[in-house]
Amino acid sequence: MRELADRDGQNRHFKIAATAVVVCALVAVVSYRVVVLRTVLLAAPESWTPIQLHKVSEDIVKSAKEPKLILTLSPLFALEGGGEIYTELSAGAVIYRDGDLLSADERAVTHTVGPKTLGELLKIE
Repeated sequence: MRELADRDGQNRHFKIAATAVVVCALVAVVSYRVVVLRTVLLAAPESWTPIQLHKVSEDIVKSAKEPKLILTLSPLFALEGGGEIYTELSAGAVIYRDGDLLSADERAVTHTVGPKTLGELLKIE
């Protein structure tokens, strides 16, 4: 649009497009008023979910004892807060549930544990 305006020296196409965008935005806001209420939340970053997750993660890691190694099946919280996790549990609950179906050699190669072998992991650490 700007290139067309530069060629013939008129901003007609740009003005039409800008007007259409403004009209569409106004129609969207008027037809769905929740948009206005949700837009106010942009001014309060402390209410954003990623910021809240980060604060919770920091609290978890602060309450952990040194070496900040956290036993969890949800590693996002520990890692986001700056903590460390057991690599054997880094794949989450699915692998943990099936970990005991593997042989000891397979568990050693894949660095996994299951409910029955979790105690062995904690004794090593």
